[in-house]
Amino acid sequence: MRLRVKRDRVTGLLVCPICYGRDDAPYFYTVEDLLRHLLTHVKRERMELIQVRIEEGEEGAKLEEVGEE
Repeated sequence: MRLRVKRDRVTGLLVCPICYGRDDAPYFYTVEDLLRHLLTHVKRERMELIQVRIEEGEEGAKLEEVGEE
């Protein structure tokens, strides 16, 4: 799944794309913090244990699921 994440032009903070538009939408310093927040949107009953890797590059940050090794 791909999500477009808005970044504040002045502060550089990231905003949750799900909460965006609400008065109390949270902002984050790092992609990792945003990812942790996004995972809270998932219902506990349906949450599965997954491993992810976050890569930041010229095209922006990429979140990729890591298979079992």
